[in-house]
Amino acid sequence: MTARTGADVQKMPMSIYEVHLGSWRKRDREESDGFYTYSEAAHELTAT
Repeated sequence: MTARTGADVQKMPMSIYEVHLGSWRKRDREESDGFYTYSEAAHELTAT
């Protein structure tokens, strides 16, 4: 982690992940056929 502080992040590689929300995960509920809303998915995807 210490080595990252002096690194130029604009020139470093980065990982990008794509998620198809319709097949990623469903909630146990009747409305919306169990699919997550974008707000719910954002919360789940960024949770640590």
